[in-house]
Amino acid sequence: MAEIKIDGEIYYELEEASKKSGLSKATLKQYIKAYRREELSKFTTKIGATLLFSESGVNYINQLRKDRKINQRSNEPITLGGIKFNSKVDACKHFGFTASELSHYIKIKRIEDMEQ
Repeated sequence: MAEIKIDGEIYYELEEASKKSGLSKATLKQYIKAYRREELSKFTTKIGATLLFSESGVNYINQLRKDRKINQRSNEPITLGGIKFNSKVDACKHFGFTASELSHYIKIKRIEDMEQ
């Protein structure tokens, strides 16, 4: 896809911004629409009905990911119930959990561990 320059800033369509940030299009769109990260809306503009995301916005997201302040893809090893999994996705498949159920379970376990 072609880069679009507006006032010296490079903008990308959602699909390209998604690839460059490592987030899914749906997640990036949620973040942009301020459901989770209100500050990201300043990195967007529209041309007609096409939503564009600036290169500085992609860099901002990548820094958040580096600082682990934004969702990472679930590709880190995890141990649940004494079983080691290569990723959270593998654990979800094994136990039949959805991603949100697994996230809820992990939060509860952290709270229980803190109380002990």
